[in-house]
Amino acid sequence: MIFNNIATQGIMSKKTITITSIIIVLIVVIASAYFFYFNPQVCPVGYVEFDGALSRVCVAKYEMRKGANGQAVSQPQGLPWTMVKLKEAIAACQKNGERYDLISNEIWTLVARDIASVPENWSSGAEYVGRLNVGHANKSPNAPLAASTNDQDACFGLTEKCSQSVWSFFRRTHVLPNNVVIWDLSGNVAEWIKDTSPLLNTDNHVAFSLVKFNNPPFSRFGPTTNCDNPELSNMFCGFGAFKNAKVAHKNGICRGGHWEQGSPDVSGVFATAINLNIWDRDKHLGFRCVYRPLEGITSVRDLITRLRN
Repeated sequence: MIFNNIATQGIMSKKTITITSIIIVLIVVIASAYFFYFNPQVCPVGYVEFDGALSRVCVAKYEMRKGANGQAVSQPQGLPWTMVKLKEAIAACQKNGERYDLISNEIWTLVARDIASVPENWSSGAEYVGRLNVGHANKSPNAPLAASTNDQDACFGLTEKCSQSVWSFFRRTHVLPNNVVIWDLSGNVAEWIKDTSPLLNTDNHVAFSLVKFNNPPFSRFGPTTNCDNPELSNMFCGFGAFKNAKVAHKNGICRGGHWEQGSPDVSGVFATAINLNIWDRDKHLGFRCVYRPLEGITSVRDLITRLRN
């Protein structure tokens, strides 16, 4: 009888272990499905989430810094990586992995439009009334700047004082609709766009606060709505200006403006210059990368890529 009881207990223990193991496996599978498939991967460190036109995109929170092995790194410390040609900027982004790339004009414009839709980014506290802040765009200091690890220190490196709650025309941060902060999309250094442009022989300077912003081909670069323009000195509304090329081979695009423009109003989240040769290197010209999150596990390789990031 004693031996029978021991045998029965042994069988029950094995059953208990088996059931427990199955439960644990099911929990792991369900959790993995949730985090890796139903809840797609969060952005890599140094990137902020943005809902693109067709899918989610992660945009570098900061202008790119030069990392190890020629990789572009999004971090606040250090000066922006400048003096790079367009192809070198593309390569530096792509060295981070197959889902990384240089920002496109479409993504830049959509991010800028999201910024313009957030009242906090406007001087009046109401969207499309007053001016958007333009960042480090006033030659004070007359050099590019590192960013701060504290998003509240939004005028970091400038003589002005501001925060996320205290507006300044030279505030270096903007808020997206999902309440994440992005640095220097306007000002500091201008940034390469992956696209090139066929635009030629148009006005040399077009303010996006004027009617042309919603007429093709300028609609690719501007906001969807004009701003309340109460005074002449405010004619750019913080949108920035458009500068076009007159020469066919100068079709490279940069966005945002930089710290040493002729006027701070030339810089802005919609500012566009199409007067670059794609082989240009310039101390005022940097770049920004994007990352496209996995929408779900499609292969073992995808899973490994997800875990590495």
